[in-house]
Amino acid sequence: MIISMSKVQIIGPKKHLAETIKTIHRLGCVHIIDIRKESSGAESLVSPVRIDPFVEHMRSRLEQAIARLNGFISISLRDSVSRYESMPETNRLYNDYCKREVDELVALAENVIVEFEQKPKKLAQEKEEKEKKLALYQRYKNVLAKVRPLVEKIVKLEGFDTTAIIVDKKYQGVVDLIRDEINRITAGRFEIISAEVDRDSIAAIIVYPVEFYEPIHQLLWAENVTQVKLPEELENYSYAEALAVMEIELRNLPQEIKMLEEQLKHYADSYGPQLIALRDALVDRLQELIVMESFGETGYTFIISGWVPTKRLKKLSQSLQKQFQGEVTLVELPVTEHEREEAPVVLENPSWARPFEMILGLFSLPKYGTIDPTPFLAIFYPLFFGIILGDVGYGLVILSLAVFAFLKSSNRMVKAGSYMVGFSGFMAIIFGFFYNEFFGFEFWEEIGLHPFIFSGVHFPFERAKEEFAIAYLIFALGLGAGHLLLGLILGIVNSIRERAMKHLIEKLGFLLLFVAAFLIAGSTLNKLPDSLSNLGWLSILISLFMIIWGGGLVGAVHIFSVVGHFFSYLRIMALGLAGVVLAIIANSFTKTFDNVFLGIAIAVIIHSLNIVLHTFSSTIHSIRLNILEFFDKFYESGGRPYKPFTTRR
Repeated sequence: MIISMSKVQIIGPKKHLAETIKTIHRLGCVHIIDIRKESSGAESLVSPVRIDPFVEHMRSRLEQAIARLNGFISISLRDSVSRYESMPETNRLYNDYCKREVDELVALAENVIVEFEQKPKKLAQEKEEKEKKLALYQRYKNVLAKVRPLVEKIVKLEGFDTTAIIVDKKYQGVVDLIRDEINRITAGRFEIISAEVDRDSIAAIIVYPVEFYEPIHQLLWAENVTQVKLPEELENYSYAEALAVMEIELRNLPQEIKMLEEQLKHYADSYGPQLIALRDALVDRLQELIVMESFGETGYTFIISGWVPTKRLKKLSQSLQKQFQGEVTLVELPVTEHEREEAPVVLENPSWARPFEMILGLFSLPKYGTIDPTPFLAIFYPLFFGIILGDVGYGLVILSLAVFAFLKSSNRMVKAGSYMVGFSGFMAIIFGFFYNEFFGFEFWEEIGLHPFIFSGVHFPFERAKEEFAIAYLIFALGLGAGHLLLGLILGIVNSIRERAMKHLIEKLGFLLLFVAAFLIAGSTLNKLPDSLSNLGWLSILISLFMIIWGGGLVGAVHIFSVVGHFFSYLRIMALGLAGVVLAIIANSFTKTFDNVFLGIAIAVIIHSLNIVLHTFSSTIHSIRLNILEFFDKFYESGGRPYKPFTTRR
């Protein structure tokens, strides 16, 4: 549900402004209204708070300190940030820092930064450089190892340069071409040694006078030949010397990096909680200085405007009363229709429905004052999923995987997704029981159950059998009709809440259209008295008038989309049958081959594929039936998110 919001003003003498900001920041329930963006009401009669030079100066120092602390945290703590953030010591330091004046806190942060830069930052940079060097040498080692047998044959001569190349074996003719061209360029003053270095490559070492460096390298570039270039710091070494240096470094660098890691861990344990606590406290103070520009002031007072959840008004009022002894007051303002549309939206749903807010998060929030669709989504999404998938075996697989992911992950999004998938898998088990399907096999008789009829419905409802086709069709369309009717009723409620008379008439017209269609269909099928048929046709005429009067030409066109939405629910039947047929085909392979194990293997592969495809299609179409067909009847987007002014901890 969308919780009630109240528009408030907090008014007090300017001497209490800083403490008032800290109080509401700590309580974290006020969604601040920027007075600079207000064009009406009392806010338009006051001017924004003027920011004095001291505040501007402190803001600049805070921003610089936060940037440097974030840099230290990312370099030194890296993957351990979340661990340090949750430490009790970090919370203790944060609470201590929050009690300090802003100038004292900034001075402390600047001292810590200077102290940290003297050693830990240099260690982190040194470690990063050595890691890059190690990765570079490891890449070069693999290449240089290929030319090493040739390098050892070369004697370094004064005035001569050496270039190593590697050629794919299937292009070995290139080596002869290069030999001929270099012979022409150097007039025979060169030496080239080549050999197979592995199954796919030929390496060659070219020795030539230094003055021919440019034309030879242009030749190699033109022929698209891979040259073995040394790292920049080893360019003045021969290949043999460079290999020797790299081998020594590759032995030493891992040990040096490990030593640096141990030193950094020691500093991280010492500085980690302090860096994070300082960063968070500084960010809070910076927010408190920035938000001041959103407030109003007169000669002697300040005015803070905002939205507060109505149920938290009392606590906010009591906190201000206790802190300022009545000198700072909280006033709840009357809200106009226009202002009501500006109210931020807070969704508050029971625990069983809350994870489904994640699906709603893919779209714009519902408008304030309208119906929150989350509880309906939490009911109908897993319901449709279960009806479509409807297999006990498949449902058990999905539920097991969802429970595993839920227990293993600490990520909030993963947990919410696992809950939704698990709930849907549970519904697949329930409907699979009614369908008598366990990995495509019938199982009722195996567990001692026998068919029965309840209220005219045959159980098990074996949807894959021809005699159940009409009943399955009626079930899918009946479910769709009920779903759409509920959407129209919710749309009527929204129209009443918003006092939108034309929308109300249009929604009532569509509701009457459904009733008329039901009367005509019932009379035609001899399920209702024939006299109701005439009433149905009259109702259609009245509903068309209501729809066109309320929605105009768009409303009239919308009739066709509603009809399309109704028949969209046939996908429940189509997808359900497709899944069970594929499961039956998979099981048939166990009897098709003489080799039983081969048949079982193929069946397992097809079942696995069916689970993946059927889960995906059931998810997509369950969401589609809710978002496109159901929401279209009542959902009004455009809600503004609730962003309370709150601290980091």
